[in-house]
Amino acid sequence: MYGFLQHTPFHKYDVWEHTLNAVGNISDEPVLRMTMLLHDIAKPDCLTIDKKGVGHFKGHAPLGAVKAKKILERLRFSNKEIKLITTLIENHRDTYKCDSDVKRMMGRVGEDTFRLLLKVKRADDGAKGVYFEKDKLRLDFAEKRLDEIINNNECYRISDMKINGCDISNVGFNGKQVGEILNILYEKVISGELLNDRKCLIDCAETLKLKQI
Repeated sequence: MYGFLQHTPFHKYDVWEHTLNAVGNISDEPVLRMTMLLHDIAKPDCLTIDKKGVGHFKGHAPLGAVKAKKILERLRFSNKEIKLITTLIENHRDTYKCDSDVKRMMGRVGEDTFRLLLKVKRADDGAKGVYFEKDKLRLDFAEKRLDEIINNNECYRISDMKINGCDISNVGFNGKQVGEILNILYEKVISGELLNDRKCLIDCAETLKLKQI
């Protein structure tokens, strides 16, 4: 990372300088410090330059998680710490533009990890040397909605839905179809298209079944 130029207007510093600033921006918890130290470790592997001379790093977050896992294993971090750090690295590039983005990430990583992820993203954004209001607003929105979702007991996991696999089976689905239908209903609920109400969910499942016949 040392001296590796990013060739982008979204960053003032090279990867190493950005990394040092990001480490300094986060609270002094070992897991968070190590996350920031390794969060962009795959950028040198992923750099592409477009026709305008602008650098892009597509896929650096998931690849960074893979590279970080090997380093953390060598350093004898616990399995729990490795899972948390690599999860934060893998998802540090996600953005949250709407409710479903927030709920989907909460459902994927859980409330506690999502809170840490927002800290990671703030530390990352603050280390670029370039300020973008939209990035701050998106994080403010995600933080506000996270608290509201928890306080209001809103559905953000498949297990929060007022329906389960047995209900889907009773409608007439079987095998892997059960999981597929649950996922369809989940997406409809978190997008606001469908109420998290048992009757509404079963009616929707029955409609989906009729469309198969």
